[in-house]
Amino acid sequence: MSLKLIHAIEQGGIFPELEKFLLPHEKFCSTLYEKVLTQDESVYAIVDENVQGVFSFSKGYSFVCCIPKWSKEMKKVVSDFMKDKKVFCIHGEESEVLKMERLLKNKYEEKDCRNMFLMEYGGQVYIDEGAPKAFVCQMEDCERLMPLQTGFCVEEVLPPWKEVNLPLERMNLDKALKNNTVYALGDEDCIYTKANINMFSNKVIQISGVYTQNDFRGKGYATALVNRIALIAEKVGRTATLLVRQENMAAYNAYRKAGFGISGTYRIVYFK
Repeated sequence: MSLKLIHAIEQGGIFPELEKFLLPHEKFCSTLYEKVLTQDESVYAIVDENVQGVFSFSKGYSFVCCIPKWSKEMKKVVSDFMKDKKVFCIHGEESEVLKMERLLKNKYEEKDCRNMFLMEYGGQVYIDEGAPKAFVCQMEDCERLMPLQTGFCVEEVLPPWKEVNLPLERMNLDKALKNNTVYALGDEDCIYTKANINMFSNKVIQISGVYTQNDFRGKGYATALVNRIALIAEKVGRTATLLVRQENMAAYNAYRKAGFGISGTYRIVYFK
């Protein structure tokens, strides 16, 4: 039976099957898994008698997929879908992203590539050495958080040719605050370090947006904060994961101290 492409939202009954398909790949596909859980309109399935692949192509031109077997027919299905699409970003498990890059190799002249480690909390005990108490941020913390929100975006997210979109970052921060997924260390006057829980799936949460203001770096605050979030996740039966650039040894060492170890490799590619 030949492969065919299905827009999942048009066949809503397929979402439980997509969940089951993604479950063994959950750590690497937490973004995609969450989109399936919420029955997001960006989700597509590639099927024959069974599900053979799942991907999301968002309104922001971002592509993420879980396609364990890239046959010639599979490559044609994906290539046919993408041929008239503008792509800003591809992200996911490294080998999957490299395959997508090869499919798009003649379409874009300039790109910015990020090689990441996927790190997973292993349950080790972190000894708190006097870091301030972590707290869940509220809407009234928004103004104090914005410098950290934009700092993270500029230093860790945006490709060199993009400028920060302040209204968009404010909207993203407002949404996270309303969902009670932003954690921080600080005092009444200043927030030192912040981090978000940006993805919830069946057994995994993904920590993102970890950022410490320059004046407070080197004090172990990021280590303390991600460790506390990991322990919160553990209490509700989920494992915390996060991504770190392979060349960012300061962040990598901080997360190692917090009890995280390398679980695999991840890749993000931005196209101009």
